[in-house]
Amino acid sequence: MKKIFTFLLVMGIYIMNSQCSYTMDILSQNGYTITCANPTINLIAIQNSNYFYPNHLWTGPSFTTNLPYANVTQPGIYTLTISEGITNCTLTTTVSIGINTAVPSSSVFPNSASVTCNNPVTFTAMALTPTSNIMHSWYVPVSPFPNGNESYLSINVTEVTNFYSGPGVYTHKLKDLTNGCFVTQTVSVTSPDAYPTFSLGSSTNYSFGCAPLNQTTISIINPVSTQTPPATCSYTFMAPTFTGIVTPSVILGNNSSTVTTSPGTWSIIVQDNSNFCRTMVDVTVSQNTLVPNVIASIPANTLTCNNPTFLTQGFSSTKHSIISWQVPILGQPLTTTLIIGDISNGPPTSTIALFYANFTVVATNSINGCQTSSIIPIYQDFRAPKSIPAITGTPTSFCKPGDVVTLNSNNSYVTSAGPSPSIIVNSWMGPAPQTSASTSTYSAYVTGNYSLTVEDSYNGCKTTSIINVPTNAPRFGLQGTAPSSSASCDGTVIVTTQIPNGYTLSATTGLLDGTTISNLCYGWLKVCMTFTAGECYACDSILINAATSIREINFKDEILIYPNPSNGTFYIKNTSGKSATIKIFNVEGRQVSVAEALEATGSGASTLREPQGPKYLEIKNLNAGIYFVEVNIDGSIIRKKIVVLK
Repeated sequence: MKKIFTFLLVMGIYIMNSQCSYTMDILSQNGYTITCANPTINLIAIQNSNYFYPNHLWTGPSFTTNLPYANVTQPGIYTLTISEGITNCTLTTTVSIGINTAVPSSSVFPNSASVTCNNPVTFTAMALTPTSNIMHSWYVPVSPFPNGNESYLSINVTEVTNFYSGPGVYTHKLKDLTNGCFVTQTVSVTSPDAYPTFSLGSSTNYSFGCAPLNQTTISIINPVSTQTPPATCSYTFMAPTFTGIVTPSVILGNNSSTVTTSPGTWSIIVQDNSNFCRTMVDVTVSQNTLVPNVIASIPANTLTCNNPTFLTQGFSSTKHSIISWQVPILGQPLTTTLIIGDISNGPPTSTIALFYANFTVVATNSINGCQTSSIIPIYQDFRAPKSIPAITGTPTSFCKPGDVVTLNSNNSYVTSAGPSPSIIVNSWMGPAPQTSASTSTYSAYVTGNYSLTVEDSYNGCKTTSIINVPTNAPRFGLQGTAPSSSASCDGTVIVTTQIPNGYTLSATTGLLDGTTISNLCYGWLKVCMTFTAGECYACDSILINAATSIREINFKDEILIYPNPSNGTFYIKNTSGKSATIKIFNVEGRQVSVAEALEATGSGASTLREPQGPKYLEIKNLNAGIYFVEVNIDGSIIRKKIVVLK
């Protein structure tokens, strides 16, 4: 008998987080009451969204699973909780599973009988409880024979059966069609005559389904005459549509098997050709075209930079089902799991197209050959955001000491198709000694190229772009020759770069002639370049001392001072491998007091040694302004300007 399964909606109690953008139901493949016919209830989680594929958690009496379906074998309350990390959504549904496994009762009379060849015996079976919606079935002694001759009575409480199957033990089964539970009774039949014996077989267990299993073969196995000496046997197969009479005392056919695509009750006769004694058996051939159910569990249906691949798995709660996948590259691999986004299973991803490929999960029932497939469209979103760093406010370039140029990421935007995507500032980075940051605005202290890396909050894709922060401040260097003695003022300083157009040069002392400053005594000389039509200027200082010459040493190779600009506290790192003496001067050439610079008493100098490796010196509590750090390493002077902003 063909069985039809209907998905039944099981209404539960829903608890929904306000952030959820979808709802969820529990569907049952075979009801929600445990019976003898359905000892396992197949529950499946169904959500009404094509976008999110949440995590599942089923809980119940001695039962938990993380699959999208649950096979329940005990009554009780079962809870399904689904959660999804992108929106922090959580939904909970509860369903009640009942049980009905009451066994019916019956009686059969007489308990035994004797028959003669081709004269049937009559037995009467009665249903005691229940008396409606029941099925009477008789199983004959021909073995093996799993189906029997089943007759369905929905009204009568008794069933009278005539047997032509010869001697042996016959079994009556009474089935309650409400829950599938049954009870059996046996009777014994004897005979003085020699009935032929045989067994029956079917290539598909007396049923057929979908192609290529859309037919079955019924075979008479080992037919034997029980006479002495044994005689030959002949056979016939009467289809369900046969309405005639098989003439007695004639030789039947020689075919011991038949192939059929017709469901219904077939009558099989084996005849002893000597005494014409016949053994007849009715067998029910069913057409089973029940298709298996199939579902796929995937964490998402869109490939992104955050999740360029993910694992998907196919399931079927129908027994004897084989899961396979049809993929765009390999065709149909026989596997229950599949890595989507892997180049071996699908096409290359694209930063332009939103559709990726269709994947098909297939469930094939190995018993009846029927298939169910489900097409799963997979999308992709690898579109990168636009990184557009901009200069906001004033100044838009460096013009004078202490200028700060503010950069922002406000013009950056996303191009993905996700739900409510936004820009995440992944990092700002500028020339040394600038440090990285992940804020929407960024303060630039030095000229050069600054990079902005932004990320799409939905797909995780990143883009980096560059903006140049220029300077209008002049750049120049100083190279000096010390006075011949402490009483002389014959020192000189040469400005080592040409004066830019529109700028003038000034010095706090000495005689300025073009780019040469003469008549210098011992002490500090401050030199400034100022734009005559604006506010841009730059100043530098040089110490005229007893050295024969003052030269600049590559600062990066010997000393590192950071951060610069700072908020009043900075660090000095000595990598020269030699001892160094540190002094700090303000723009007027005055040495800063030790207490102000180093928070300690002393001569105004700090000795920095590093016997085991690079050492650090911390300078604190400098007031806002411009300072010059002078580092003396074996008589060589290293000078560096620092800026304190507060």
